[in-house]
Amino acid sequence: VVQGAVDIEKAIKLLNKCKKETGATENVEEMIKTKTIPTTPEGKCMILCAAREKGFVKDERINTKAISDYMEVEYANEPEKLEKAAETLAKCSTIDTSGLEKCDKAVAYVKCAKDSNFEI
Repeated sequence: VVQGAVDIEKAIKLLNKCKKETGATENVEEMIKTKTIPTTPEGKCMILCAAREKGFVKDERINTKAISDYMEVEYANEPEKLEKAAETLAKCSTIDTSGLEKCDKAVAYVKCAKDSNFEI
């Protein structure tokens, strides 16, 4: 439970940093609590910013290696979650994002994970 709280605090800090950079108006704490995906252009770019900062997006493409490495550490003691994470990554890394703006692409990946009932 403590680890989860630490991770949430880190996520809030990162998203608030990106919120300032993008001019997003979303309430980050509320967004995380309610698992809401931003719909404003600035909010979507806040998600892209956070994904870039974590190394999950590189050159406007999903960085499956970085995400996989992160998940192996994050879920090292939870094989069921790691398996679900790997399945979700395999599925969501192949979605068609052609024609989408870069911020919309980042949100499409997050939405895919959420629709797969996987929490990042």
